[in-house]
Amino acid sequence: MNSFLISAAIISLLSVGLIFFLVPKKITSQNKLLIGLLALISITLLIVKVANFSALERDTTFSEDVATQLLKVRQSPNDIVAWNDLGRAYLLEQEYVNAYMAFSQSEQLDSYVGLGINEKQARSERLKWLTGLAEARVLAQDGNIDDQANEFIQRSLKIDEEHPKALWYGGLAAAQRANYEQAQELWNRLLSQNPPEPLKGVIQKRLNSLTPLLNSHSFNAESDNWALRFKLMISEALLSTQTEQSKIYASIRQNTQSPPVIAKSYDVQQWLSQNENILTLTSSDKIMGMAMRQSLDWEKPSTLYIIWAQDGKVLNPNNVRLEIEITKQNLDRVFEYTLE
Repeated sequence: MNSFLISAAIISLLSVGLIFFLVPKKITSQNKLLIGLLALISITLLIVKVANFSALERDTTFSEDVATQLLKVRQSPNDIVAWNDLGRAYLLEQEYVNAYMAFSQSEQLDSYVGLGINEKQARSERLKWLTGLAEARVLAQDGNIDDQANEFIQRSLKIDEEHPKALWYGGLAAAQRANYEQAQELWNRLLSQNPPEPLKGVIQKRLNSLTPLLNSHSFNAESDNWALRFKLMISEALLSTQTEQSKIYASIRQNTQSPPVIAKSYDVQQWLSQNENILTLTSSDKIMGMAMRQSLDWEKPSTLYIIWAQDGKVLNPNNVRLEIEITKQNLDRVFEYTLE
């Protein structure tokens, strides 16, 4: 690369010199200088672009496994198996952003190109990129499982409710949202698969940590026992835009400037299959971080947020939102709201 830059610099200087000596003399020196500067700038930009491209092409900073997988995806850019393998190699290198990008490429190929493989392998590869996206996102955020990562986990469990990685991260997501009973169920199912001893010890430690939380949660449920129920109608216009990824989110905030205390999400297909479209939010739907230190004070107004996310992403600015001020009176009967 150094020899390239030296050569490019020499060419740049020669270009400027040639402009001064070969350009017709009727052009003024000032114009010659301007033309020379433009040529120099153009060549400099080319050098920067080539240098940046070369930096992207360098594989020596990564392991041999990553270099091998990079070569495979360059040779077969439409191969989902290759992209999944690259994502896994990046995860092992703790290159979580690169891993997420690789698995995202698998997701795009799955959606728009098609796997071109048999149904059994398609299911296997889809599970790889779903759990890979979740894992990369979680590890990049120091173990925090946000709504997007949780969505990938829940989709994985729908495909295979006994998938070890989906059970592990599903338990973590449930625990972070104070759904301790669900976390206990998922980790017990994972433990029943008789994983290797080191992993078994980690799972058992997590299960043990749930015991005081379950007891406290049970106590809080008795002292903070409430349920908000409402019937949610969805306009035909919105229903016509739904995709396989479409989700409905419901949350409650005590203060509009603070994070939600209560949150719940539904797949649209799951929602449509429910009887009478009744949605219920309870104290058990608290989010981790709020569950043990904040409860809703129903003597004060709260805000109910209902979001239609066509692509399933809660933070998409194009989502359809409904904000409703609610009070203790809303707990007494079923209200009806419409998303349109």
